[in-house]
Amino acid sequence: MLTIKIEGMEELKSRLSNIGRDQLPFAAAMAITKTAKSVEARLQSDMAGVFKSPSPYVKRATFTQIANKRDLTATVGLKDMKPAGGTAPSLLLKEHFIGGMRGRKPFEKAIESIGGLPHGYRAIPGAGIKLDAYGNPSRKEISEMLGALRAKIQVYKGRGKRLMLVGYFIVPVGADTHLHPGIYKRFARKSIKPMFIFVQSAAYKKVIDFERSANEVVASEFQPNFDVAFSFAMSTNTMGFAK
Repeated sequence: MLTIKIEGMEELKSRLSNIGRDQLPFAAAMAITKTAKSVEARLQSDMAGVFKSPSPYVKRATFTQIANKRDLTATVGLKDMKPAGGTAPSLLLKEHFIGGMRGRKPFEKAIESIGGLPHGYRAIPGAGIKLDAYGNPSRKEISEMLGALRAKIQVYKGRGKRLMLVGYFIVPVGADTHLHPGIYKRFARKSIKPMFIFVQSAAYKKVIDFERSANEVVASEFQPNFDVAFSFAMSTNTMGFAK
């Protein structure tokens, strides 16, 4: 998160008339809030440039806490509330802002819980699992896969010589097989497709410099925003705005 605030308020108040001093907090809060909204818009633009086909969840990941006359600060950042069955945006996306290792996603934790995913590994979608419009694996298929693996369910399909075992199985890390470690689904006609492939964790590079972008916005927009807000406050003698 990044906090925007104004400094030197008391010095500025001393240079103004009584009316100007009364209007200053209103103008400052208005300018800070408008600037913070621009910072959030820049953050959303930076994220759109980095994430391919971002989901609505990612697009709604930012927030702005506005300033008021009593607290001349505004905060812009990523939401840290965890949705039901999901991960808070601040945790899900943090490696793109600070670098480092990606946290485990809920389905990876579930795979780990059944002994499939070792420490230090991540699961990436394979050719056998459907992806939604945003490139995320189908929740329905993940649920079906995990349920079958927990119950060790496999079913037979076909008749006679065509009778085949169909279901999910795990190839553990270190297994002596031509298959890469991961979770696979055996289809009819002897077809095997990877649902998830296990790969060793790799550190992410920082790709969004939020602080730099925010500073650029503040440097270019705050003063014009304040000038407009103060002129408006003086012309209307407004005493309200976010008590």
